[in-house]
Amino acid sequence: MNEPIINQRRNFIWNMLGTFSSAAVSIVLLLIVSRLTNAQISDTFSIAFTLSQQFVVIAYYGVRNFQSTDTKETYSFYSYLLARILTVVAMFIVMFLYSKIFSITGEKFYIVLFMTLYRSCEAFSDVYQGLFQQHQRSDLAGKVLFYRSIVSLISFICVIYLTENLLLSSIILFVVNAILLFTFEYRYYFKNYHKVNVNMNSYWGETLEILRMCTVIFLSTYLINSIYNDPKLVIDDFIENNQLIAGTQRDYNILFMPTFVLNLLFILLRPLITELSIHWHNSEHLEYSQKIRLVSKQLFLSVIIILVLGFFLGTPLLSVVFGVNLYSYKVAFLILLLGGGFNLFAVLIDNLLTIQRKQNYLLLATFLTFFISKLIVSPLIKNFAILGASISFTICMLVYLCSSLIIFYIINLKKVNN
Repeated sequence: MNEPIINQRRNFIWNMLGTFSSAAVSIVLLLIVSRLTNAQISDTFSIAFTLSQQFVVIAYYGVRNFQSTDTKETYSFYSYLLARILTVVAMFIVMFLYSKIFSITGEKFYIVLFMTLYRSCEAFSDVYQGLFQQHQRSDLAGKVLFYRSIVSLISFICVIYLTENLLLSSIILFVVNAILLFTFEYRYYFKNYHKVNVNMNSYWGETLEILRMCTVIFLSTYLINSIYNDPKLVIDDFIENNQLIAGTQRDYNILFMPTFVLNLLFILLRPLITELSIHWHNSEHLEYSQKIRLVSKQLFLSVIIILVLGFFLGTPLLSVVFGVNLYSYKVAFLILLLGGGFNLFAVLIDNLLTIQRKQNYLLLATFLTFFISKLIVSPLIKNFAILGASISFTICMLVYLCSSLIIFYIINLKKVNN
């Protein structure tokens, strides 16, 4: 009788550990590189990691949530795996084209390449984790993420500490993750879910259907990630053209870290989001509205607390932890935190529209924000450097929040009138 409760608790704990450890990887890697290398190497790592993060969105293609909620296994695992192979190939095509167009050459190119190869291992791991989730083994997916994160960090830290060679460290990071892919995910899958004599050619129809169903999610995710990364890409371009000094990319990435971590607050609110979904589908409109107000209040209080902590502790604490002088960036840091707060509320609207199965309308907000980003990021950074990057990010998040709110209001106003 107690077994389902124990399993749920185990699933929750391992899922939480996996999510937080995976999110911590980028923070710890930047911390180590900043501590052990010079400003130029830190800048190269920051932009290589950012680019690989943008490229891997193509590999994921928004399929994970679709797969993990396909509990009736409408589509075969082999269709999901074939879809992932296609999207990983597409990711590398885009990476090579991007490197060619923006003249990423020499050692920097190889660092970007091996960072992207490392991300491809994460992408293949993700499709196996989706399978485990389908079979209510979130604990297993969490364990995979947790152990992969720990081993990746240890291997990278050891190599960068001993050699101070970023390229070699990137190669080892990829090799270790490729080994882990076969050690953890594939071995467990082969033992429990593998089917003999599978003809992958028979799954093309399902694969194309999966990709079609996930295209809107992919476009939205890709554009949002582009908006996040635009300031970093512009900073890299200005550094290459000697318009900004070495270390600017590193400093901005450090300042941006807490803004990224803000999104993890939503993990703590997932149970409330599930309750919202239940109220909506049961037509319990009063409870639904009350729950929205409760979640909004909790998010607002969390953002206020983080802004206050950021004001008093932000840049001094980051300076000590990362070993970089960031005291002059206090205003820029607070502006970034405010932008992170706007983004948090936009994610709430995103979830509410998803509950109502109206998430496709969010593409309008995403395209508008993407357009605004392309207009303002470069001139603001050119004139105000890191402060300009912070202002542009926060303006974009405010535009995204306001446009999402308008869409949400219009959709629900129509529902009331009908």
